[in-house]
Amino acid sequence: MGKKHFVGWIGKQNLFVTVALLVVVGGALVLLLKKEASLPTYSPVCQFAQFELATRREYSGRSIPITESNLNQLKVLLQVGDGRGYGGVAFSPDGAFVANGAEDGVRIWRVSDGEMVDVLGDAPARGLAFSPDGKLLATGDSNGKIRLWRMPDLQMLCAFQATSDRAVEFMAFSPEGDFLAASFRDGFGVWKISKTQVFKGPVVEKRPGEEFFGGIAFSPNGRVLAVGTFVGGVQIRRVSSGKLKHTLSVQLWKGLAFSHDGKFLVIGSVDGVQLWRASDGVYVRTIEKKGTPMEQGWALSPDWRLLATVGGGVEKVLKIWRMSDGALLKVVTDDSSGEWWGVAFSPDGSLIAISGGDDYDVRILGVGR
Repeated sequence: MGKKHFVGWIGKQNLFVTVALLVVVGGALVLLLKKEASLPTYSPVCQFAQFELATRREYSGRSIPITESNLNQLKVLLQVGDGRGYGGVAFSPDGAFVANGAEDGVRIWRVSDGEMVDVLGDAPARGLAFSPDGKLLATGDSNGKIRLWRMPDLQMLCAFQATSDRAVEFMAFSPEGDFLAASFRDGFGVWKISKTQVFKGPVVEKRPGEEFFGGIAFSPNGRVLAVGTFVGGVQIRRVSSGKLKHTLSVQLWKGLAFSHDGKFLVIGSVDGVQLWRASDGVYVRTIEKKGTPMEQGWALSPDWRLLATVGGGVEKVLKIWRMSDGALLKVVTDDSSGEWWGVAFSPDGSLIAISGGDDYDVRILGVGR
């Protein structure tokens, strides 16, 4: 009887992967190779009672997306807060809420009427992220603590120390919502989330001369994690092991985002917002060149046709760019004091939220009411 080769099984036991190659010889199985390789250890960091997740509501707000053809109608529709917002900003996936980092925690606003629903946490906060299904909100504060909150009732499920004494800067959920990643000034972390526990995964501490604060993003298939550093480039790592695949030679300023197909990375570099090929780290082109002062935040429209950037320093400017060729399409200025920190599109692309400024926490813009 001829030989037939096949991989007999791959199993996980005691945090090891065991691969066995079996050969059929004369009707008997003969073990030719057995190799064990360590997997990263995921240790529990917090536990909470199992609960029924709230049903996600479909976005029921505005239905007129912001497009190149109606940018001339773009105007401020809502301004909320007292000027203590200075961190990131994000819409909930159902579009009902907008969250922003502030001096007293993460503030939650109802989009329909601008009412503040709650302030989460007890310390200044920048980092925040909604899970893709809208059932969880993760927040990170200036003391290095991460908290998970249930949406929409904002019940805190658990809290854990992500890093000793550094602020949590950027956060991201994996597409399936089963992993949470965060970057801070001295490293980054990955945590696995189950129905009742959060497990700490591989963490890479700060290397000499590097700062992990520029951004963090999962690929659309959830297998790859991009971590941006100011000095050491953008690192492309495997989520399962934390292993470094390759590094993009770009000096990151703020923000990372994968294209819908995972082939490209949009990177907020010190030279402007750029497009890079994710598979091999090849530079493609610059969409928006660095302004003066340097832009503090940027966001892509859901259809990837528009790029919104906000400037820092005393000049508060929102700029809208065409992604295909980098053409500047719209400029919105504001003469009030303070710095704009972040910008985000709503899930349907009909609203733009801007965080920062000395007069308001969040401004929401749209194309009419």
